[in-house]
Amino acid sequence: MKRTRSIKQVIDAKHPKEGNPFEKTALSSTLHVGLQEFILDGNFIVEDEESTTSGLLATIGSTAPWCSEAYGIAPDFTWVKYKKNGNEDHAEPATGADFALILRVDSDITRAAVFQAKRMLQGTATFNVHRISPARSSPDRIAEPQFLRLLDHGKSILTNANKSAELKHLDWIHYLIYQRDVFSCVPMSDLAGLHAAYTSAREDKKNRYLTRLKKIESTSKTGKIKSSRKTRLAETLWKSAQIPKASFTDNTKNLATLFAYGPSQQRQIPPGWLTLTTESVAAFANALRKEMDVYELKFDPSLEPCLAQVVDSLRKERKDRAIKLSKKLIQGIQDDVAKMVKQSQLSPQVTATTSPNRRKG
Repeated sequence: MKRTRSIKQVIDAKHPKEGNPFEKTALSSTLHVGLQEFILDGNFIVEDEESTTSGLLATIGSTAPWCSEAYGIAPDFTWVKYKKNGNEDHAEPATGADFALILRVDSDITRAAVFQAKRMLQGTATFNVHRISPARSSPDRIAEPQFLRLLDHGKSILTNANKSAELKHLDWIHYLIYQRDVFSCVPMSDLAGLHAAYTSAREDKKNRYLTRLKKIESTSKTGKIKSSRKTRLAETLWKSAQIPKASFTDNTKNLATLFAYGPSQQRQIPPGWLTLTTESVAAFANALRKEMDVYELKFDPSLEPCLAQVVDSLRKERKDRAIKLSKKLIQGIQDDVAKMVKQSQLSPQVTATTSPNRRKG
């Protein structure tokens, strides 16, 4: 006799039997099981940052509906992706290596964090954070190091939330370092050396950049410069800054640790997440969508998505597309079957809706 298990039993079985730090809730289980299954798969080990991050997020996203079902919660938009805004001609798409995660724990608790994926440099205990972010339409958003862009956004978010914007309070912005079987999170708040190197050189590099850019624009027929050229200009100017490599710090945590405490219904948790009010969560999402994709994970049906208007549009678009896609898939199968029958590759008795193994009674 076949042994069958409920989805709830399957999910619960993936939790450690002893010393389990994860609460057995849909939110906590989604993060725990998604991370565990992704690491277990092991395909990310030789991939780049973008592929690794995309794979991790896709695994978490595909785990959410099962955990939702396991805990008896309607799975409608439990995992929402708010795509990076990039409508201008010069705007480059999100790299996929950086993302923000919003956890709607309950009606009173919302937590958020930002992650920037980096590979550990082979044969060393260091990683390289240096990368140039493209210019934006805003005059003060020149092509500049990603560290400075993240720093500015983090400080702006804290200031708007009436919180101290000192470096030590940016412990919710993480460099996500991956190695075999482990993801480690190094908080920006610990990178005082990098902060000093970048901020001390910033004004000089900015002035040189604007001077060179003005000269290039004056010789251009259109007076416009492509975003890619601006990025290369910034890369050239920052080469002399001698930005040091980064390494693990005293406050480095395993991603599993952040995933264990982030969904916790306890009000006091270890550092690593930014606690948001219901009123400030939408502003947080909109601010970061200028630079990266933002993901929201929630299972409480009474909670509206933080960007409800966006989700309403997504919900309608998804419903319409599901109907069209279903028809398109069926039509594609029927067309292929008809073609194979015509080419004598398939028996005429086999159709798109009848299995060759099916017997008439």
